[in-house]
Amino acid sequence: MATFKSLNKSANVDGKYSGRKRIYLESDEDLAIFERWFFDEGEFIEFKSSSGNTSGGCTRVKGLVDKDRSLGIISFGIVDRDALMREQKWDIFWESDNEVFLNARPFGAYIRSLSRWEIENYLLEPEVIETLLKDYGSYSPKGIEKEKLAGKLLLHSESLIPVMAVNICLHNEGMKALSPKYAIDEKTPELIGEKCRKHLDNNKIKCDYEKIRQQLFSFRFGGDDHEIFWNLSRVIDGKRLFLRFDKEFGLKEDHKYHLARLIREKGCIASELFTMIQEFKNAA
Repeated sequence: MATFKSLNKSANVDGKYSGRKRIYLESDEDLAIFERWFFDEGEFIEFKSSSGNTSGGCTRVKGLVDKDRSLGIISFGIVDRDALMREQKWDIFWESDNEVFLNARPFGAYIRSLSRWEIENYLLEPEVIETLLKDYGSYSPKGIEKEKLAGKLLLHSESLIPVMAVNICLHNEGMKALSPKYAIDEKTPELIGEKCRKHLDNNKIKCDYEKIRQQLFSFRFGGDDHEIFWNLSRVIDGKRLFLRFDKEFGLKEDHKYHLARLIREKGCIASELFTMIQEFKNAA
């Protein structure tokens, strides 16, 4: 029977001589989504989760890429934008010019950061959600037009700005973030903002909440609701958006993988991800 040591050695040999590039992702869920989007690249690329038997995340992605490259295996990593906050890389975290952001290399030459908060943000595509809601949710079977969906998603993103501001304050104080369902029943940014300020006051947390809120709000720009939503979603927690989205539309199950498949079928994968994968694929 092969030992773990021999199995690891075999995997490293395969990685070095297979001709495929390895791309590490932060979680098993991210892996499943990327495999649905880029399944036709299997001849050239091998997607891998960094989680394994331990928690994944940015630090583990970087460690695995460094280890592979020390063994001569061509590897890259993709991390969420929120990794920049965890690593205190504020200059690039607050960069609102997407071209400047994507050309930056805050984690080195082999690690790329998503421009949006996390992979869930790329699933909330109005055109795809329009299709999903024709079969699921409280708007079935009539559905709801993608223009209205873009407006609703934008409103949810705006409502989460105060929550994101508080979480950045808490992060800077080394404190735990607000629960994922915090203020989920509140409908407007004003009401949520009042609740968030009280939370800071009650816990005697000193921070420049208003400055941070304005910095987050500065990502709210674009020509229509769809574009404004995508710009703002760069600094809005995608998992919190999904919770609000599921609650409004009466979705009882997790439809992330369904949305990922629909995005591939409808040709809605973000162009930045295609560019990233092609760069990895063509790397020497």
